[in-house]
Amino acid sequence: IKPIREVKIRMVRHQPDLSKDVDDIVKQQWQRGEELGKKNGQITAVRDCSVISGVAHITAFATQYKYFWAQQQDTELGALVEPLAVSGAVRDANMQYLVGQRSNTVTQYAGCWEFAPSGGLMPKEALSEDAAELALRREFKKELTIGENTISRVTPIGLLFDSKDHVYNIAQLIDLYIVFPDQPLLHQDDYTEQTTLALVDVVKLTPAVPTMMQIY
Repeated sequence: IKPIREVKIRMVRHQPDLSKDVDDIVKQQWQRGEELGKKNGQITAVRDCSVISGVAHITAFATQYKYFWAQQQDTELGALVEPLAVSGAVRDANMQYLVGQRSNTVTQYAGCWEFAPSGGLMPKEALSEDAAELALRREFKKELTIGENTISRVTPIGLLFDSKDHVYNIAQLIDLYIVFPDQPLLHQDDYTEQTTLALVDVVKLTPAVPTMMQIY
């Protein structure tokens, strides 16, 4: 975890340089993925990044999801791509935080708890000056029943790297004007990545999280 206060993303033209053998393995793995109902599409992947004086400088490129899927299924492939994602720690006016439990059907960290919302940063979003916030607001509207107009501010707080899955994550704090309402907060009809949401005080979270919260 590296503390940040600003994010700058530069998109470049680039694709993974694969040998024929590796390309064949990707095709085989993706064929299995399609049989499971997976859909290929564009993702944003990191080519290079650094944090200088609290500013995250990220060089990224648009590539295909199938590369990430293949490396998840066959770890001997190594890191063909390192996707760029966003996650938000939603804090209400009573200083409570929202966490969600991941579904048992997702590819990564099934059954684990995480901050909600979270998701990938799309290549078109990466072209915007406010790319990380745009992506997080999209995920906020997609995952939660709370209106986007309840957000008072979105603040970058950390750049994380998941060395297991090779994913970069821009962590941001979402402050709300309101107290979390007494109503279902999760879009259950068309959203299946998380099955349960809970409200917690920050002191009850894991030791690593309060450390990150102290950044701001």
